[in-house]
Amino acid sequence: MRKILPLLFLEAVILLVLIPLFSMDVGRSVIAQTTFPDPANEHACPSQTGAGGGAEAIPAFVGSGVDGFSPNQSLCLPQLAPVPTGLSPLAFIVKGAEPGDRVDSQGTIYVESIRGVPGGIDLWRWNQSIEGAPNANGTLPFKYEGQPDNCGVFGLNGGGCVNNVGSPTNLGVAPGGGDADIAVNAPDPNNSAIPNVAMTSLSLAPGVTSTNSRNRGDVFFTPPNVVAAMVPGDDRMWNDAVNDVSTVYLSYHDLATFNINVQRSNNGGLTYTSGNGEAIDAATLPAAGNAGPNASANVAAQIKGDNSACPSKGNLYVAFTAPDNATENMNGGPQRTIYVGVSTDAGLGAATFTFTDHKVFTSPTGSRGGTQGTNNIFPALAVDGLGNVYTVWSDNQSIFLSSSSNLGNTWTSPVQVNNGSTVGNANVFPWVAADANGDLARSKPCRQLQRRSRHAARLCRWYD
Repeated sequence: MRKILPLLFLEAVILLVLIPLFSMDVGRSVIAQTTFPDPANEHACPSQTGAGGGAEAIPAFVGSGVDGFSPNQSLCLPQLAPVPTGLSPLAFIVKGAEPGDRVDSQGTIYVESIRGVPGGIDLWRWNQSIEGAPNANGTLPFKYEGQPDNCGVFGLNGGGCVNNVGSPTNLGVAPGGGDADIAVNAPDPNNSAIPNVAMTSLSLAPGVTSTNSRNRGDVFFTPPNVVAAMVPGDDRMWNDAVNDVSTVYLSYHDLATFNINVQRSNNGGLTYTSGNGEAIDAATLPAAGNAGPNASANVAAQIKGDNSACPSKGNLYVAFTAPDNATENMNGGPQRTIYVGVSTDAGLGAATFTFTDHKVFTSPTGSRGGTQGTNNIFPALAVDGLGNVYTVWSDNQSIFLSSSSNLGNTWTSPVQVNNGSTVGNANVFPWVAADANGDLARSKPCRQLQRRSRHAARLCRWYD
């Protein structure tokens, strides 16, 4: 990871210069979605609002769905942002990459995607009481909410989320778009029981941009906070919210040490200054940090909080993959070990908190994980309502699961969860989620798994 960072930075600079140049053709032909049906009945799309001249990135699409899942549907995006004018002669070609989603306790679904730096991020929302019931074809009538990190930023005459596409006074440039994440809090009794929505967007330098919304994404705080990270020069941030009205956590790599920095917000994710810690402890850092020009360093999973009613409530967990020891790390060895950092004092509210790292599993030398590593992005992490912790990872061919019922101190032997026709094929980018009852669901590409148990070991079906 560390060895490619200079190249990634150079690529980011080149893209920053070239993307606008490649998008200068004001005579470029566009296709307005209004010439096609809208089978998902989506709201506030450019074709409906006129933003971007009514032109959208692709025609509306609805697939067939599979195995009990609703049909896959496209979410509307403007084709160009902004429309080239005399005030803003250049335009970015919009894309939606690396999507993610969150669901709050009231069933509101939020979906985000990135455009790349400095294009910013996009957001969609579905709330049944606002957008309407699911469509007859099984799709959801999402609303396009615009760009949370581009609410008037770099606009010539102000602006706001509703004016961030197709606006002659907005340059279509945002302090982010490299990565994105969402976190949702509990309903706020002092705000009509509406849960806070926190969002972050990566710009690499200065680092992480943050903002939040108190009305389900219709309006975000303006301007966003472009220095949310206390350490400048950052990579791949993650968020998670505590089950209260305003506590949010942010984790990210700093490019200098490649430790995983963790910060706490007590104002709904607008600033992250109420507490901080480092998820890689002093004993593990030589095996997982920036140990020199050839260091393998680490790949971080999401940060997850324990929102159970157990005594462990308030604990924080961060999973990451790294070499097994300092020598392997310094020599560029494979990230063959999966670790989980555990903080048992983060929930106490102190200005600093600590983590202790535990090894979940080390792939033996010569095995696929011992040669390919376990970092076939990303490892993933979940905490259920009983306080149990789960982590999944890939050795580039198989997906493994391990769980802990004692605050991450010890872990079950890994279980390979992909089977059938997927065995021997490439299986990467696993994901995992656990609910309040201790049910576990693994995805990408796990189709379905539910087991009411503190030790999940049942296999599930997988698909490409």
